[in-house]
Amino acid sequence: MSIDWGPFVFLHLADVEDGAGDPIDTFGDLNVDIDVAGEGLDGADRRYLEESVGRSAVYDLVTPAHACEPNLRLTGASEPSDGR
Repeated sequence: MSIDWGPFVFLHLADVEDGAGDPIDTFGDLNVDIDVAGEGLDGADRRYLEESVGRSAVYDLVTPAHACEPNLRLTGASEPSDGR
């Protein structure tokens, strides 16, 4: 999991609110990359893993403010990793 971060507000080098009084978001786009390796992985495994990400405590804490879809890559899969 990675996210772009501008430390300017954290370090008090920029205001915490914009001109309208709204909080400034110091974070950029969230990226969630999941790499899974194994023999005989198939579409059912892929679907299970995609659904399981939503049950992750860390993912659930971070994504309400920064929505994203995880990028899942299977290695050693019995069908292409982008096949569903």
